[in-house]
Amino acid sequence: MAAVDGRVTCLVAQEQCCVVAPKEKDMLFPADVLDSEIRKLRGLLQMLHEDQPDVMEDVFDFHVTSLITHAAPEHHARIRAAARSMLVEVQRCPVRRNPDAPQILLMEALPSAA
Repeated sequence: MAAVDGRVTCLVAQEQCCVVAPKEKDMLFPADVLDSEIRKLRGLLQMLHEDQPDVMEDVFDFHVTSLITHAAPEHHARIRAAARSMLVEVQRCPVRRNPDAPQILLMEALPSAA
């Protein structure tokens, strides 16, 4: 058997004999993995809240969409509700600045040509 474009193909004497597409239910997270991924999202949100608040909501949307994609439809509402409440809770927390954190400047100010 060989994987081709996300499909499993049986090879017999170098010829394709059948193509078996992965079953959608086989690609879904079990409930315990789903809960673990939701907890990881909380940690990610806390880090982004303190370090990169400007991208937090975009990253949040990406991860929630990913979780929903890998969850059975009956879990979608629970995922959205849990994720939204986490986002609101994290956004309410004060930002703890780290005075020892390095200052990273992407581009130094260029002297103006006069």
